[in-house]
Amino acid sequence: MSDLAFSDDLNALLAQAKETHKSCDRELSTDGTKARALAVSVAPVPPSSGDGASRYLLVSHDISELRRLEQIRRDFVANVSHELRTPLASIRAMAETLQRRGA
Repeated sequence: MSDLAFSDDLNALLAQAKETHKSCDRELSTDGTKARALAVSVAPVPPSSGDGASRYLLVSHDISELRRLEQIRRDFVANVSHELRTPLASIRAMAETLQRRGA
């Protein structure tokens, strides 16, 4: 969290929540020694006492593993698509040749 604490993106998200008085969500990433993808939500909390101080609840979920798995899936689909394109093109060409011979 220390990498995120001084983040301009987090400050912008907090400013947006302060301005709109509504919950704000954003995906942020840290640049520390171990880069992380975080789903961050900032929500205003109603004051519990008469001091009138604004309070905000910040909730973050580490979604680094989810993003990594999504990238693996995209790479796999792209690779399979590429590898199947050549054999399918050959099969299609042969089928068209056979179809023309029958006509």
